[in-house]
Amino acid sequence: MKKALLFALIAFLVSTGATTAYLVKTAPPPVAAPDSGAADHDSTAADPGAADSLAARDSTAQDSAVAAASDSATQAARDTAARPPAPVRPAAARTGPPPVDPAARAQANKQVARVLSAMKPPEAAKVLAFLSDDEVEGILRAVGPRQAADFLTNLPKERAAALSRRLLQPQPKDATR
Repeated sequence: MKKALLFALIAFLVSTGATTAYLVKTAPPPVAAPDSGAADHDSTAADPGAADSLAARDSTAQDSAVAAASDSATQAARDTAARPPAPVRPAAARTGPPPVDPAARAQANKQVARVLSAMKPPEAAKVLAFLSDDEVEGILRAVGPRQAADFLTNLPKERAAALSRRLLQPQPKDATR
């Protein structure tokens, strides 16, 4: 039983080492940055043929698994060290929100107004408190007078007064209800 267990352990180590060695040898080489000036061949790297001949000379399968694992670990460390860091590109400067079609804006206001109308007025007012005055004005223009009154009574009095002043001004001609 002990011999079978030992044989299974050795077979596992050999297969793991062989699989690692195969994956390392078949992996594509890392691409160097065009401006790095790094040489294609590293003169300090071990000759892969020498590692193969060393593994062929080993008499036990366990030694070849250890050699393959150490070669793959060394190669992985070299690959990681040779890769230049990825370039960081600055984000594009924003000049403001993109222009919005007035008809699309009116449709969006109607849709949000329907959702808020389905809510209880105090809960809807909590949502409206986080929106800008332009957004709230559009929503108030999209709902009926009773619904707008319910929303305004649940907002802080200063904000309700400011929004009421905005509603006193005529609606722009390009906006539709």
